[in-house]
Amino acid sequence: MDRADGNPAAVWPSEISVNDQGRSLSIRFGEDETLTLSAELLRFESPSAEPRRGQLEDVRGVRIVGVEPVGNYAVQLTFNDGHKSGIYSWDLFHDLASAA
Repeated sequence: MDRADGNPAAVWPSEISVNDQGRSLSIRFGEDETLTLSAELLRFESPSAEPRRGQLEDVRGVRIVGVEPVGNYAVQLTFNDGHKSGIYSWDLFHDLASAA
């Protein structure tokens, strides 16, 4: 089903929640699809201008401490290690969940 602007309705989340004391993020799309991604994976895969350094082990224990909307297409996550420059689009969440 398409929205009035022509974009697929499934791409737009109906709910976003931080779970397990910041250890994961759940994104609900419509009534049928919920993606849950770990804070560690999201921090490691941050779509930031900053180059990625190190391994997944380097972000062990990181937690999400903030979620801010960016227009109608994304959110900016803030992590307890101070990182907050990545913009996470709805498509990126789907891509990360598919690869996990």
